[in-house]
Amino acid sequence: MQLSLDVARIRGQYTSLAGQWTYLNAHEVPQIPEPVSSAVARAFRDQAVAQPLEPNVGTHARGVDPGTLFAQEHLAAARLAIADLTGTTADAVMLGPSEAELLAQLQVAMRQQLRRGNAVLDAPRSASGVLGAGEYAQLIDAATRLTVVPAADAETGIIHEVASIAEATRSRSRAWVLVQVSAMLGVRPVTFEALGADVVLLSARGLGGGELAALAFRDRAMLTRINAEAFGQQVSPALAAGAAAAVDHLAGLADSSGAARGTRRTRISQSVDAAASYLGGLSTYLMDTLRPKVEFLGFGSEAAREADRIPVVSFRLPGVPVETVYQRLVGHALLPGRSAEGITVGLGVYNTPSDVDQLARVLGSLA
Repeated sequence: MQLSLDVARIRGQYTSLAGQWTYLNAHEVPQIPEPVSSAVARAFRDQAVAQPLEPNVGTHARGVDPGTLFAQEHLAAARLAIADLTGTTADAVMLGPSEAELLAQLQVAMRQQLRRGNAVLDAPRSASGVLGAGEYAQLIDAATRLTVVPAADAETGIIHEVASIAEATRSRSRAWVLVQVSAMLGVRPVTFEALGADVVLLSARGLGGGELAALAFRDRAMLTRINAEAFGQQVSPALAAGAAAAVDHLAGLADSSGAARGTRRTRISQSVDAAASYLGGLSTYLMDTLRPKVEFLGFGSEAAREADRIPVVSFRLPGVPVETVYQRLVGHALLPGRSAEGITVGLGVYNTPSDVDQLARVLGSLA
């Protein structure tokens, strides 16, 4: 059964929406839900005022640091939450301060394998704007050990053909396929089953969960093939608490009654489906509303026009400099993203058709 989102209820969990700003930059800076802020604050408080739960007596109690116990609990909760999000087990999840740091640690961990082969660490250019097996075919050979694939383009919204890339990789080599999924967290499934990936790399920031990243392996056995000690997992326990809370928030999006049943994995799947449906409709409304006024980017080929997309669009206003458009929008309390090529609008579950209408009115004043 397809569940729907109670957007008014969801918006109530974002205190930042009470101000004057309309946030249209969910692709860059998703707003932080109150449950996440509260979880981080509680975790910092735990560290600051932690006291032993029992008198520190007896041989086994000596040296016990309650702050360390709290930290371990938060880190364990984050690993389990990411495991539920991606479809693996908690012991196959590595935490780190950033995606770049985790990717660097993975290369160190795979140093022996990479010494004998090659790693494809940057997505190739695609004339169509859609990455598929064809773009990777000439780069992958029997010596390839790691293929890194972005799941979606954060500016055009195009979802790349990850499953076909993974299949092509395995037909030509024994390489692992690592998929970077932060751009489509919460709006598309990021499970190993859906992606066909071996490793998933993400930032909790994509869920409004703060600056913590995770590297999830399809199964724990993969870690026995590399130097797992290369992963330092030096992360803030408080941010780990925020990441776990962000996954819980996602799992509850489609639960308007607060009495959802089923595992967290099941509830995540239901909420992602509901979010994809809602934001797909809102994206269509956005494009239909703006089409008479703007030139959309990333639709130059037939493959791009037919591609599935996350709720992100980029556009230019003909004859008006990008900076002028951006400053006009900001002057009217609208906050989109921007690049040298155009204005980017990323929609979140807290956005509404009225946000789109407001955007259209301001752009109309420039046309």
